[in-house]
Amino acid sequence: MKSAALAPGRVLGRYELLLPVARGGMAEVWAARLHGSRGFQRVVALKTIVSGTMDDVQMEQMFLQEASLASRIQHPNVAATLDLGEEDGNLYMVMEWVDGEPLSLILQQGFQRKPMPLEIAVNLIGQACLGLHAAHELRDEHGVPLGIVHRDISPQNVLVTHSGTVKLVDFGIAKATNVVTGRTSTGEVKGKFAYMAPEQVRGEPVDRRTDIFAIGILLYVVSTGRHPYKKGTTAHTINQLCSKDPVIPPSAFIANYPRALEEVVIRALNKDKSRRFVDARELFEELARALPEAFRAGFEAGVAQYLEELLGERASESRTRLRLAQQALDAMPKESGTPATKQEPGSVGSIRAVSINAPAPSAPVAAPSETHATLASAPNRGVRPSSRPPSRTRLKLLLSAAALATLATLGAPRFLPWLSSHLNEPRLQQPASFGAQQPAPLPTSPNSQSRPAVTAQAQAPEPAAAAGADTVFAPERIAVGSPRTERRRPARGPASRPNKTAPAAPPPADTAPPPRAADTAAAPPRAPEPIKHDPLEKRY
Repeated sequence: MKSAALAPGRVLGRYELLLPVARGGMAEVWAARLHGSRGFQRVVALKTIVSGTMDDVQMEQMFLQEASLASRIQHPNVAATLDLGEEDGNLYMVMEWVDGEPLSLILQQGFQRKPMPLEIAVNLIGQACLGLHAAHELRDEHGVPLGIVHRDISPQNVLVTHSGTVKLVDFGIAKATNVVTGRTSTGEVKGKFAYMAPEQVRGEPVDRRTDIFAIGILLYVVSTGRHPYKKGTTAHTINQLCSKDPVIPPSAFIANYPRALEEVVIRALNKDKSRRFVDARELFEELARALPEAFRAGFEAGVAQYLEELLGERASESRTRLRLAQQALDAMPKESGTPATKQEPGSVGSIRAVSINAPAPSAPVAAPSETHATLASAPNRGVRPSSRPPSRTRLKLLLSAAALATLATLGAPRFLPWLSSHLNEPRLQQPASFGAQQPAPLPTSPNSQSRPAVTAQAQAPEPAAAAGADTVFAPERIAVGSPRTERRRPARGPASRPNKTAPAAPPPADTAPPPRAADTAAAPPRAPEPIKHDPLEKRY
């Protein structure tokens, strides 16, 4: 698959490219920025494959193998591998960002400006031994050693932070010797010839002692400033590595070179791998015994001070470039990834309780975009949220009106007693057309002056109501002897409705129906009904 071109600002998955950092024969490293939720950001190193360098299938296999192996190594002296992804044909691997420089640049600047002190050189190599030992001891989920061999230990793959911490990187050609991949690579040579062990140059099987030889070359270079085997051409370098001649002792170039340290260097560079150190941990312990002052507590501060004197300006420039790259991308207009959330007209994204009152006819209705501002400023305009529930008396009146309308439509007198008791008033009098007995006037109580008497006077049907037509019921008028205002209820039904404000005229005497025999019978005297308190008197 053809990969798309990379440039600052390009986004690969969750990572935004900032600026290129390094480029090799098969891979390119970018400084990138991870975008997380709630504005979280983190600078990382993003490694991609350089297209067209070799067979894409083989390169992808090496890339995936590096990510699989390196992501399992958890050690302070190994750069952590965080993620692996693919975007538009670009396969990328994400690693922690190391704020520092490769050992190759430190050696170059040291030779030109200020040579590296021996204690600092031994300390850096000792840290590299610890990280390498962690990779060699890596095991699978069943506890079986994977037998990882880095095969590319060189100054370019040893990073040193500005605080003095060593980080091993680039396990791209690392090999898990105990893992069967199904593909043979006998005779295949990978790595830099100047830092290869003799068995690696000859294409023989390799193990962790192969990396010990490469660490020995690094120790020789940083402590003497010379390479033990490198010559003018690659062929001469290979000839030096494969010959049986022993390495030239460091004391031949550096006077007063520590004897114990020289023995460590010569043993690590033995061309017979059976006579080298067993593992990198043993090499670290021998370095600590040969030069203990290089590993005293707090020695990292001395390393950081040396790097500040040597590379202080370069470190400041690198951080400034990284900061400017981030600011430039922040200033660029961003494409909207998700549409803004739309609100329905009149909806407010707030949980505040508000009072919704109908506006006056002359008041303009606020636009949907102004709804929130209108409601938020309502308290300053004198609008108070209503916390009182609707009046029960008002609901009672509404139910009574509905019941009266139903009775007027049905014309059933059996609902009148229920309605009278529901309203807490004297029982309504049925009209004469239904043959109901007219109630006698209530007798006057002796203490009528202290208690007002209630008189119920039936209202006769209107003359317009003909026989056989729908009878119109007019509720009784309650007259109270006190100065209380007189109240009437309007008539219900299809007939004409009397004026609410004008008091109803008393019915003429000649309109009363003639008494019947049943009505003339002597009726027992009725006891005066107690006066019930009208709940409507509170408000009306």
